[in-house]
Amino acid sequence: MMEAQEPRLKACPFCGGEAELYRGSQNHDGHMVEYVLVRCTNCKAGTRRTEYPAAEPVHPNEDAKAARLWNRRIRQTWD
Repeated sequence: MMEAQEPRLKACPFCGGEAELYRGSQNHDGHMVEYVLVRCTNCKAGTRRTEYPAAEPVHPNEDAKAARLWNRRIRQTWD
């Protein structure tokens, strides 16, 4: 079986630092919840958490979803 590959992450849009995928778990009212987010290793800016029940296996699309949130950039035009 092939292991899921870590998604590529852009540099931090605020400080240019390296980003990392972070996984964790937390108890919410007696139910364990797993979560994934992306965070800058330098300034600690990050995405919101993507949560799923701890009883379910980790899905690679959760990592990809967090990476898409982090890698999204808004093009600004100045008048």
